[in-house]
Formats: sequence, C-alpha cells, structure tokens
Amino acid sequence: KDLPESCGGTFKTKILMPMADVTKEDVLDSLPPQFEGGKKTIESVCLTARDVMLNQVHSLFDEKDEDGKELMVQYLKASL
Repeated sequence: KDLPESCGGTFKTKILMPMADVTKEDVLDSLPPQFEGGKKTIESVCLTARDVMLNQVHSLFDEKDEDGKELMVQYLKASL
C-alpha cells in the first residue's frame, strides 16, 4: 500500500542515492576548521557567494546583453 509520504520516490531514491555521490573531500570542504580536517573558510564562503551572484547575473540577462550585465554589476558594487 502506498503511503502519502512516499509519493514521488522512496527514502532510498530521494535521500540515500544522492548521498552516495558525496565524497569525504565534499564533507571536509563544508566543515569549518574547528572540526578535524575541516577546510571551510571565510574565503571559500565568499568565493561561493561570488559564483552564485555571477551565475544569477548571467541567468537574468541575454548572453549578448553586455550593457545590462554591466549595469547590474555597477548596481551590486554600489549596494555592497
């Protein structure tokens, strides 16, 4: 009998299978240095934030809209 909470996949397919792709390096990269082997630093957090922001800018504007991207970058610089 199907349970309502299992609609769309099982615990194995929704939780465990994606976790199988996680490596020890992934875990260490996400842990702060207070944990043994932890590599997460303020620099790595800032680089991730930068990459996310740049990806958003690129997704908001057409590939050839350099003026629009430049205006967005100027706005973001001024607001930071």
